[in-house]
Amino acid sequence: MKNLKKIVSLLMILVLAMSFTACGSKDSSSKEDKKVNANLAELTVAEVLEKVAEASKNSKGAAFEANFEFDVEMGEEAIKASADMTGETLVKDEAVSSHVSMNMNVDAAGQKMEMPMEMYQVQDGDVMKMYMNMFETWTYQETDISDMGVSFDMSQYEDMLKDFDYEKVLEYLDVAKVETKDGNYVLDMEITLATIMDIVEESGLLEDEEIDLSILPEAVLKVKFAVDGETFLPASMSIVIEMDEFEIEGQSLAVNAFSVDMKYTSYDVKEIVVPDEAIESETAEYDFEDVELEDIEE
Repeated sequence: MKNLKKIVSLLMILVLAMSFTACGSKDSSSKEDKKVNANLAELTVAEVLEKVAEASKNSKGAAFEANFEFDVEMGEEAIKASADMTGETLVKDEAVSSHVSMNMNVDAAGQKMEMPMEMYQVQDGDVMKMYMNMFETWTYQETDISDMGVSFDMSQYEDMLKDFDYEKVLEYLDVAKVETKDGNYVLDMEITLATIMDIVEESGLLEDEEIDLSILPEAVLKVKFAVDGETFLPASMSIVIEMDEFEIEGQSLAVNAFSVDMKYTSYDVKEIVVPDEAIESETAEYDFEDVELEDIEE
Protein backbone atom coordinates (compact mmCIF):
# COMPACT_ATOMS: atom_id res chain seq x y z
CA MET A 1 0.00 0.00 0.00
CA LYS A 2 2.86 2.38 0.75
CA ASN A 3 4.21 2.18 -2.81
CA LEU A 4 0.74 2.60 -4.26
CA LYS A 5 0.10 5.64 -2.07
CA LYS A 6 3.28 7.26 -3.40
CA ILE A 7 2.19 6.52 -6.98
CA VAL A 8 -1.20 8.19 -6.37
CA SER A 9 0.41 11.29 -4.86
CA LEU A 10 3.03 11.61 -7.59
CA LEU A 11 0.39 11.00 -10.26
CA MET A 12 -1.77 13.86 -9.01
CA ILE A 13 1.18 16.25 -8.92
CA LEU A 14 2.27 15.12 -12.39
CA VAL A 15 -1.14 15.68 -13.93
CA LEU A 16 -1.62 19.07 -12.27
CA ALA A 17 1.82 20.25 -13.36
CA MET A 18 1.58 18.87 -16.88
CA SER A 19 2.12 21.41 -19.61
CA PHE A 20 2.73 21.62 -23.30
CA THR A 21 5.82 19.50 -23.94
CA ALA A 22 7.13 17.95 -27.15
CA CYS A 23 10.58 17.24 -28.49
CA GLY A 24 12.44 15.16 -30.76
CA SER A 25 15.48 11.34 -32.44
CA LYS A 26 17.94 10.49 -35.16
CA ASP A 27 17.19 10.19 -38.94
CA SER A 28 15.76 13.59 -39.68
CA SER A 29 14.55 15.10 -42.90
CA SER A 30 14.85 11.84 -44.79
CA LYS A 31 11.87 10.64 -42.75
CA GLU A 32 9.85 13.81 -43.24
CA ASP A 33 6.66 13.22 -45.23
CA LYS A 34 4.58 16.02 -46.79
CA LYS A 35 0.90 15.68 -47.66
CA VAL A 36 -1.14 18.80 -48.36
CA ASN A 37 -4.61 19.92 -49.34
CA ALA A 38 -5.13 22.46 -52.09
CA ASN A 39 -6.41 25.14 -49.70
CA LEU A 40 -3.22 25.23 -47.58
CA ALA A 41 0.34 25.94 -48.64
CA GLU A 42 2.84 23.09 -48.82
CA LEU A 43 5.05 23.37 -45.73
CA THR A 44 7.64 21.18 -44.06
CA VAL A 45 7.60 20.22 -40.38
CA ALA A 46 10.34 22.78 -39.66
CA GLU A 47 8.45 25.52 -41.51
CA VAL A 48 5.26 24.84 -39.53
CA LEU A 49 7.17 24.90 -36.22
CA GLU A 50 8.80 28.19 -37.18
CA LYS A 51 5.45 29.76 -38.03
CA VAL A 52 3.97 28.51 -34.73
CA ALA A 53 6.83 30.19 -32.84
CA GLU A 54 6.30 33.43 -34.76
CA ALA A 55 2.53 33.45 -34.15
CA SER A 56 2.92 32.57 -30.46
CA LYS A 57 5.01 35.68 -29.79
CA ASN A 58 1.83 37.76 -29.89
CA SER A 59 -0.13 35.40 -27.65
CA LYS A 60 0.32 36.14 -23.93
CA GLY A 61 -2.42 33.91 -22.56
CA ALA A 62 -4.06 30.62 -23.49
CA ALA A 63 -6.78 28.34 -22.14
CA PHE A 64 -7.17 24.62 -22.71
CA GLU A 65 -9.18 21.54 -21.82
CA ALA A 66 -7.66 18.08 -21.62
CA ASN A 67 -8.13 14.43 -20.74
CA PHE A 68 -5.51 12.25 -19.08
CA GLU A 69 -5.37 8.41 -18.99
CA PHE A 70 -2.98 6.41 -16.81
CA ASP A 71 -2.71 2.65 -16.17
CA VAL A 72 0.27 1.22 -14.29
CA GLU A 73 1.15 -1.95 -12.37
CA MET A 74 3.94 -2.08 -9.77
CA GLY A 75 4.55 -5.57 -8.41
CA GLU A 76 1.16 -6.78 -7.22
CA GLU A 77 -0.23 -3.27 -6.93
CA ALA A 78 -2.12 -1.60 -9.75
CA ILE A 79 -3.64 1.78 -10.40
CA LYS A 80 -5.82 3.14 -13.17
CA ALA A 81 -6.66 6.81 -13.38
CA SER A 82 -8.36 9.24 -15.71
CA ALA A 83 -8.86 12.97 -15.39
CA ASP A 84 -10.71 15.77 -17.12
CA MET A 85 -8.88 19.11 -16.87
CA THR A 86 -9.29 22.75 -17.74
CA GLY A 87 -6.50 25.27 -17.44
CA GLU A 88 -5.13 28.64 -18.42
CA THR A 89 -1.75 30.37 -18.52
CA LEU A 90 -0.81 34.02 -18.76
CA VAL A 91 2.41 35.99 -19.21
CA LYS A 92 1.92 39.54 -17.98
CA ASP A 93 4.47 42.17 -16.96
CA GLU A 94 7.25 39.62 -17.56
CA ALA A 95 5.73 37.25 -14.96
CA VAL A 96 3.89 33.98 -15.54
CA SER A 97 0.78 32.63 -13.83
CA SER A 98 -1.33 29.52 -14.40
CA HIS A 99 -4.43 27.76 -13.13
CA VAL A 100 -5.47 24.13 -13.56
CA SER A 101 -8.69 22.52 -12.33
CA MET A 102 -9.37 18.83 -12.69
CA ASN A 103 -11.45 15.90 -11.56
CA MET A 104 -9.60 12.60 -11.29
CA ASN A 105 -11.10 9.13 -11.05
CA VAL A 106 -8.80 6.52 -9.55
CA ASP A 107 -9.16 2.73 -9.33
CA ALA A 108 -6.47 1.51 -6.92
CA ALA A 109 -6.19 -1.56 -4.70
CA GLY A 110 -9.80 -2.44 -5.43
CA GLN A 111 -11.05 1.00 -4.42
CA LYS A 112 -12.64 3.54 -6.73
CA MET A 113 -12.22 7.17 -5.81
CA GLU A 114 -13.18 10.53 -7.24
CA MET A 115 -10.75 13.33 -6.41
CA PRO A 116 -11.26 16.95 -7.48
CA MET A 117 -8.06 19.04 -7.46
CA GLU A 118 -6.97 22.55 -8.29
CA MET A 119 -3.66 24.39 -8.57
CA TYR A 120 -2.53 28.00 -9.04
CA GLN A 121 1.03 29.08 -9.82
CA VAL A 122 1.89 32.78 -9.64
CA GLN A 123 5.26 34.42 -10.16
CA ASP A 124 6.06 37.27 -7.75
CA GLY A 125 9.46 38.66 -8.70
CA ASP A 126 12.01 35.91 -8.06
CA VAL A 127 9.49 33.76 -6.17
CA MET A 128 7.13 31.22 -7.73
CA LYS A 129 4.10 30.70 -5.48
CA MET A 130 2.06 27.50 -5.78
CA TYR A 131 -1.37 26.97 -4.20
CA MET A 132 -2.74 23.44 -4.42
CA ASN A 133 -6.07 21.99 -3.28
CA MET A 134 -5.90 18.21 -2.76
CA PHE A 135 -8.10 16.07 -0.56
CA GLU A 136 -10.15 19.22 0.18
CA THR A 137 -7.14 20.98 1.71
CA TRP A 138 -5.36 24.05 0.35
CA THR A 139 -1.57 23.96 0.65
CA TYR A 140 1.13 26.42 -0.27
CA GLN A 141 4.71 26.22 -1.49
CA GLU A 142 7.09 28.82 -2.84
CA THR A 143 10.30 28.44 -4.82
CA ASP A 144 13.13 30.92 -5.30
CA ILE A 145 13.73 31.00 -9.05
CA SER A 146 16.43 33.67 -9.03
CA ASP A 147 19.19 31.08 -9.50
CA MET A 148 17.35 29.10 -12.17
CA GLY A 149 17.91 31.49 -15.03
CA VAL A 150 14.15 31.78 -15.46
CA SER A 151 13.00 34.90 -17.25
CA PHE A 152 9.80 35.92 -18.99
CA ASP A 153 11.25 38.90 -20.81
CA MET A 154 9.36 38.28 -24.07
CA SER A 155 11.86 40.26 -26.14
CA GLN A 156 14.56 37.83 -25.01
CA TYR A 157 12.51 34.86 -26.17
CA GLU A 158 11.59 36.56 -29.41
CA ASP A 159 15.30 36.94 -30.24
CA MET A 160 15.95 33.30 -29.31
CA LEU A 161 13.07 32.03 -31.46
CA LYS A 162 14.15 34.20 -34.37
CA ASP A 163 17.62 32.63 -34.43
CA PHE A 164 16.48 29.06 -33.66
CA ASP A 165 17.32 26.43 -36.28
CA TYR A 166 14.10 24.45 -36.67
CA GLU A 167 15.70 22.11 -39.19
CA LYS A 168 18.01 21.03 -36.35
CA VAL A 169 14.99 19.73 -34.41
CA LEU A 170 14.38 17.15 -37.10
CA GLU A 171 17.77 15.56 -36.50
CA TYR A 172 16.44 14.19 -33.22
CA LEU A 173 13.11 12.91 -34.49
CA ASP A 174 12.50 9.27 -35.40
CA VAL A 175 9.29 10.34 -37.14
CA ALA A 176 8.48 13.79 -38.52
CA LYS A 177 5.45 14.06 -40.80
CA VAL A 178 3.01 16.81 -41.68
CA GLU A 179 -0.34 16.64 -43.44
CA THR A 180 -3.38 18.91 -43.65
CA LYS A 181 -6.81 18.11 -42.27
CA ASP A 182 -9.89 20.27 -41.63
CA GLY A 183 -7.95 23.50 -42.18
CA ASN A 184 -5.13 22.51 -39.83
CA TYR A 185 -1.56 21.38 -40.28
CA VAL A 186 -1.21 18.12 -38.36
CA LEU A 187 2.28 17.10 -37.26
CA ASP A 188 3.17 13.54 -36.25
CA MET A 189 6.40 13.32 -34.27
CA GLU A 190 8.10 10.52 -32.34
CA ILE A 191 11.20 10.37 -30.14
CA THR A 192 12.69 7.56 -28.06
CA LEU A 193 13.59 7.87 -24.40
CA ALA A 194 17.15 6.84 -25.27
CA THR A 195 17.49 9.82 -27.60
CA ILE A 196 16.00 12.18 -25.03
CA MET A 197 18.62 11.01 -22.52
CA ASP A 198 21.37 11.43 -25.15
CA ILE A 199 20.27 15.04 -25.61
CA VAL A 200 20.25 15.61 -21.85
CA GLU A 201 23.73 14.09 -21.53
CA GLU A 202 25.07 16.24 -24.36
CA SER A 203 23.66 19.31 -22.62
CA GLY A 204 25.77 18.60 -19.52
CA LEU A 205 22.75 18.73 -17.20
CA LEU A 206 23.63 15.34 -15.69
CA GLU A 207 27.32 15.99 -15.06
CA ASP A 208 26.86 16.28 -11.29
CA GLU A 209 24.14 13.63 -11.02
CA GLU A 210 24.66 9.92 -10.41
CA ILE A 211 22.03 8.35 -12.64
CA ASP A 212 22.29 4.80 -13.94
CA LEU A 213 20.85 5.22 -17.43
CA SER A 214 21.06 1.46 -18.01
CA ILE A 215 17.98 0.90 -15.81
CA LEU A 216 15.77 3.08 -18.02
CA PRO A 217 13.22 1.16 -20.08
CA GLU A 218 12.73 1.19 -23.83
CA ALA A 219 10.16 3.90 -24.42
CA VAL A 220 8.87 6.19 -27.15
CA LEU A 221 7.03 9.51 -26.96
CA LYS A 222 4.44 10.02 -29.72
CA VAL A 223 3.04 13.50 -30.34
CA LYS A 224 0.26 14.54 -32.72
CA PHE A 225 0.14 18.34 -32.91
CA ALA A 226 -2.57 20.25 -34.82
CA VAL A 227 -1.92 23.87 -35.85
CA ASP A 228 -4.52 26.28 -37.20
CA GLY A 229 -3.79 26.78 -40.90
CA GLU A 230 -4.58 30.51 -40.79
CA THR A 231 -3.32 31.76 -37.42
CA PHE A 232 -0.62 29.09 -36.89
CA LEU A 233 -1.58 28.92 -33.21
CA PRO A 234 -1.80 25.44 -31.62
CA ALA A 235 -5.28 23.91 -31.93
CA SER A 236 -4.85 20.55 -30.21
CA MET A 237 -2.25 18.03 -29.14
CA SER A 238 -2.18 14.38 -28.10
CA ILE A 239 0.72 12.68 -26.34
CA VAL A 240 1.13 8.92 -25.94
CA ILE A 241 3.99 7.23 -24.09
CA GLU A 242 4.70 3.59 -24.90
CA MET A 243 7.08 1.94 -22.43
CA ASP A 244 8.48 -1.56 -21.87
CA GLU A 245 8.16 -3.16 -18.44
CA PHE A 246 11.16 -2.49 -16.19
CA GLU A 247 12.29 -2.82 -12.56
CA ILE A 248 12.43 -0.12 -9.91
CA GLU A 249 13.40 -0.72 -6.28
CA GLY A 250 13.39 -4.45 -6.99
CA GLN A 251 9.82 -4.50 -8.31
CA SER A 252 8.52 -4.71 -11.85
CA LEU A 253 6.78 -1.63 -13.19
CA ALA A 254 4.52 -1.89 -16.22
CA VAL A 255 2.99 1.22 -17.79
CA ASN A 256 0.01 -0.14 -19.73
CA ALA A 257 -1.29 3.26 -20.77
CA PHE A 258 -0.16 6.88 -20.50
CA SER A 259 -1.83 9.47 -22.72
CA VAL A 260 -2.94 13.11 -22.79
CA ASP A 261 -5.37 14.73 -25.21
CA MET A 262 -5.44 18.54 -25.14
CA LYS A 263 -7.51 21.13 -26.98
CA TYR A 264 -6.71 24.86 -26.92
CA THR A 265 -9.97 26.76 -26.36
CA SER A 266 -8.91 30.42 -26.19
CA TYR A 267 -5.98 32.80 -26.64
CA ASP A 268 -7.73 35.67 -24.87
CA VAL A 269 -6.84 35.08 -21.19
CA LYS A 270 -6.57 38.50 -19.49
CA GLU A 271 -6.19 37.69 -15.79
CA ILE A 272 -5.76 34.79 -13.36
CA VAL A 273 -6.98 35.46 -9.81
CA VAL A 274 -6.06 33.26 -6.84
CA PRO A 275 -9.06 32.82 -4.49
CA ASP A 276 -8.85 34.17 -0.92
CA GLU A 277 -9.13 30.73 0.69
CA ALA A 278 -6.01 29.63 -1.20
CA ILE A 279 -4.03 32.73 -0.22
CA GLU A 280 -4.97 32.18 3.43
CA SER A 281 -3.22 28.79 3.31
CA GLU A 282 0.28 30.22 2.80
CA THR A 283 1.46 28.80 6.13
CA ALA A 284 -0.05 25.34 5.61
CA GLU A 285 2.00 22.23 5.04
CA TYR A 286 0.91 18.87 3.64
CA ASP A 287 2.55 15.46 3.85
CA PHE A 288 1.29 12.83 1.42
CA GLU A 289 2.81 10.13 3.63
CA ASP A 290 0.10 10.89 6.20
CA VAL A 291 -2.70 10.08 3.76
CA GLU A 292 -4.05 6.55 3.59
CA LEU A 293 -6.11 5.62 0.56
CA GLU A 294 -8.69 4.01 2.86
CA ASP A 295 -9.26 7.45 4.43
CA ILE A 296 -10.18 9.09 1.13
CA GLU A 297 -13.92 9.37 0.67
CA GLU A 298 -15.13 7.17 -2.17
